[in-house]
Amino acid sequence: MTDFENQIRREIDANGYHIVIIRAEGDDPGYAFTLGLASNHGHPELCCFGLDEGEQGGPLHEFLDAAAAMVAEGTRFQAGTLVPGLVERFEIAVRAVTPERRDEWLGFGARFHKSRGFECLQLVWPDPTGRFPWESDCDPRVLAVQPLLDR
Repeated sequence: MTDFENQIRREIDANGYHIVIIRAEGDDPGYAFTLGLASNHGHPELCCFGLDEGEQGGPLHEFLDAAAAMVAEGTRFQAGTLVPGLVERFEIAVRAVTPERRDEWLGFGARFHKSRGFECLQLVWPDPTGRFPWESDCDPRVLAVQPLLDR
């Protein structure tokens, strides 16, 4: 195990989860995902895209950390639902992540879990008018930074 992996394991042991931040590169947006929710809380891992460029401690990190803390406190997110309270003024959509898209975007998660069989849910945020990327008239800038991993 690498020093980086050992650091992640220590944080999971201390906090119950770790947030992995992936910086934006080329056409790919910044994104983040959790590690440890499945093993410590019996809950699918969570991922989210595009709230920033993938900055440690930035809005994306804070958002996913708040969602993971809710799971650690007993909240259970379900695919196909809307969650109020994570973002001021808007609900967040919860979507299932397909195994193919999980492997494409969350490869380090598979390495961490020592298999490709872990479940993950994507938290999707709306544009300023409340429209989600799969809805007509959603701001194209929101769609551009949120690949939908349920398809």
